[in-house]
Amino acid sequence: MMTSLSQPRNSLIKPGLSRFLEHVSPSHQWTPKHLKLCRNRLDQVTQGDIRRLMLFLPPRHGKSEQATIHYPAYRLLRNQTCRVIVGAYNHSLACTFSRQTRRLVGKFGFQFANDSNKQNQWNSVHGGGLYAVGVGSGVTGYGADLVVIDDPVKSRAEAESPTYRARVLDWYQNDLYTRLHPGAAIVLIMTRWHSLDLAGQLLEQAKDGGEAWDVVSLPALAEDNDPLGRQPGGALWPERYGEADFDRIKKAIGSYAFSALYQQRPSPRSGGFFRADWLPVSASDLPLGLSCRAYDTAATPGGGDYTAGVRIVRYGERYRITHVTRGQWSPAQRRTIQRQTAEIDGLQTVIHLAQDPGAAGVDQVEHDKINLAGFATISNRPTGSKEVRAMPFAAACEAGLVELERGDWNRAFVDELCSFPTGQHDDQVDAAADAFNYLARANAPVWYS
Repeated sequence: MMTSLSQPRNSLIKPGLSRFLEHVSPSHQWTPKHLKLCRNRLDQVTQGDIRRLMLFLPPRHGKSEQATIHYPAYRLLRNQTCRVIVGAYNHSLACTFSRQTRRLVGKFGFQFANDSNKQNQWNSVHGGGLYAVGVGSGVTGYGADLVVIDDPVKSRAEAESPTYRARVLDWYQNDLYTRLHPGAAIVLIMTRWHSLDLAGQLLEQAKDGGEAWDVVSLPALAEDNDPLGRQPGGALWPERYGEADFDRIKKAIGSYAFSALYQQRPSPRSGGFFRADWLPVSASDLPLGLSCRAYDTAATPGGGDYTAGVRIVRYGERYRITHVTRGQWSPAQRRTIQRQTAEIDGLQTVIHLAQDPGAAGVDQVEHDKINLAGFATISNRPTGSKEVRAMPFAAACEAGLVELERGDWNRAFVDELCSFPTGQHDDQVDAAADAFNYLARANAPVWYS
């Protein structure tokens, strides 16, 4: 049976966070070196030696359990007048952290006020407590001695959105920061997503004279001058995730996502999304498989954007791009070519039509379906940025799962992919990504050529 912290509290709390964790949650693994390093910095926050701390770690490496759930509990049990704000990408996740912290302090002598029955806010009879908020939520009327922000970004789509990134920064500056008591500390815990995520923007401000941050950045695989003294390539928590595990993850998600999420080195998109050596030309016969031709359409003849139709065949876990049709056509010319191309592809090829927003997009797709009567057609409205939609296709190319059939379209196709997303055109990328994403879905119907 655990000893109550309400009596000999100093013997368990004063020595530091490590002793507290070992006592209140002995079944957890607190011994890995990366968690010890983070605890050392958190102890410095407790002592007032660090006021602004960033902790960057890869997913599933214990950062939230230690720093977002247990550390606030430790601070609240040390001093029941302490006021804590815990923020996350949405209200539900913040409340989940709040409930777990409340459960901990409730076991060890925290004296709850009578009105402390809310998931997102609870207080002690001494005036301290915890307030849980999601990105965009206001905290008017609640001051803080400690703010803990845990991953304010939940997805690649959000990370790539300038609008969402601006929203997060505005929330931090105008909602959270204005709640700080004198001498208050902020701990930002993140898996990095983008060079200009919240951490990236705050570090840029620091370069221009803004607040300085103490940063602990721990990549999944060690690089030069590793903070833990690992040799290059060594895994951060080898008992949990070894080097082979990270090799598999990198192949699945691609270099860009792995560099950000696992190595904490996000970089801006400036070309290099695809590489020519990822797109070999195959001379072998094409096996039977599921096929789709997706179109990205334009409507200006002789200039402007192109219409592109990319046909991909999937066989097993591999993909072959068999043909690309592309031109600057009028709507009438485009429909003639689409019909002719469908006749050549055959009834077994699913035709994917991207629908532009608004009534005009709906009308265009309906006319295209009438023109392609007798063939299997599907349509949807693209969501998310072009980069986000292309990421699964890029990752498959990098993993060696995609090849090209030899054709006179090869050079223009590869050139456009290698200049994406900063190149002048992206119609072939959009069409290829749509075809790939359709074929990659496990519940896609099976058609054979």
